[in-house]
Amino acid sequence: MGTSLIAHAETTAELPIDIDANIKKTVDLRAVIVPNSWGGIGIQHTGSNGPSATMLHQLDVIWK
Repeated sequence: MGTSLIAHAETTAELPIDIDANIKKTVDLRAVIVPNSWGGIGIQHTGSNGPSATMLHQLDVIWK
């Protein structure tokens, strides 16, 4: 088992012109983790709506 979690997220949606400049269309994340034997994935949804809402159209998980 490895000790790194690597995530890539992107959108093809157009961002509003007046959106916060810190919001990006593509992000890459890397973190050191403590491996476990049960695996899995989770998404935390905080109940946001409107411009701050999250909508997932596709989620691919690739274990290496």
